[in-house]
Amino acid sequence: DTLEILYFLEGDCCIINGNDELQVETGDIIVFNSGDIHCVNRGKKVAKYIILQISYSFCESVGFRYWEYTFKKQFCDKKIADMLIDILEDNNAENDFFIESIKVKVLNLLLDLFKNYTVDNQQNSTYNSKLRLTKKIIKYIQTNISEPITIKDIANYYGYTRFHISRVFK
Repeated sequence: DTLEILYFLEGDCCIINGNDELQVETGDIIVFNSGDIHCVNRGKKVAKYIILQISYSFCESVGFRYWEYTFKKQFCDKKIADMLIDILEDNNAENDFFIESIKVKVLNLLLDLFKNYTVDNQQNSTYNSKLRLTKKIIKYIQTNISEPITIKDIANYYGYTRFHISRVFK
C-alpha cells in the first residue's frame, strides 16, 4: 500500500484516477490516494513523468497517516515539483547520506501535501469512515495473520461492537 505522486515533466496524456478521467499536461502533479485504482493512458501521445511511491510503513513510522485522508488528485505546484526533482536527483546521485537526505525531503513533501492538498470530504464522510475502518481491519489482519483472529478481537482492538465490524467489513 503506497501513496503515489506523479510529476509530468513534458507531454500530455489521460490518467484514470478512481472514478475520474484527468487530462494531464506538463507541470501537473497527480496524487493517487491510498486504494485508488488508477492507470496512465498515454494512447499515441508521449509523456515523460517521474513517480514517487511512499510506503505505508515509512509514513506510519513518522506519523503521517495518509490513508486516513484524501488528497486533491491533480494540481500544479512549483515548490512540490522542485521537491520531487530534488528527491530524484538525490536518489540518482547516491552520495554520502543520500538515504537520510531523501527521507527528510520526503517528510517535507508530505508536510506540504497535508497542509495544502487534503480534501474535505464531508459529503462522503460515512463512506470514508467505513473505508478507513476497513483499511484498519485489513492492516490488523495482515499484522496478526499468524494468530487466530476473531471479529471480537478486532472489535475490541478498535473499540467497536462486533456487530458494527461485521456490517462495515462485509
